[in-house]
Amino acid sequence: MGEIFERVMPAAPLEWTGERLTTATSGQVEIEHLHRYFLARSLCRGLDVLDVAAGEGYGSALLAQAARSVLGVELSAQAVEHAARAYPAANLRYQQGDARRLPAADASVDAVVSFETLEHFYEHDQFMAEVRRVLRPGGRLIISSPERDVYSPPGSAANPYHVNELSRPEFEALLRRFFPRVHLLAQRPMMGSALVADDGTGPARTLTFEKRGPAHYEASGALPRPLPHRRRLRFGGG
Repeated sequence: MGEIFERVMPAAPLEWTGERLTTATSGQVEIEHLHRYFLARSLCRGLDVLDVAAGEGYGSALLAQAARSVLGVELSAQAVEHAARAYPAANLRYQQGDARRLPAADASVDAVVSFETLEHFYEHDQFMAEVRRVLRPGGRLIISSPERDVYSPPGSAANPYHVNELSRPEFEALLRRFFPRVHLLAQRPMMGSALVADDGTGPARTLTFEKRGPAHYEASGALPRPLPHRRRLRFGGG
């Protein structure tokens, strides 16, 4: 059995406007967002973490289950107020702030988490410089952004909350301008969700997450509770 952890749910979700994921939302978009935070949770164990664009706060709360400390920064004052009320924890706090001017001291965190943030503003280099400023030596950035060529192909309706989406080459080039080591993962929802190495680098370790009831998940380093041998799939002739 792997580690079982709870996804804490607020008494009342933040209103869904389409700008940010809230616990009022389910389906594919929820699976994608949760899987990213589950991965970040495993990578931030014991670290001081800054979660940029924390939104409703559910992701920062998941990180705080494993991290030493978490600061969730969010532009919306309403979302910050909701998060502080919905997800209280001794090692977790929320603060209103702009991703382009992070409210954190120089070299104050070991990891910055920033999911689906870049596409909401133009000043990408400014944001990346801020990330480097707040990271300690050897720190890591865990970041995602929708690929423009996939999510916004020619002829598709524009997302009214996105102002500067990046193609994969643009995203990779941005990261490499600021970080000497970059590992890329690609994500695609299927019956669940998969995050896999997409650039021939990075660890080959398997990490799975299984839903174990309405609010709990189990993280495992391999396939949890595989079927008995007699029921496993077999391939070949004879």
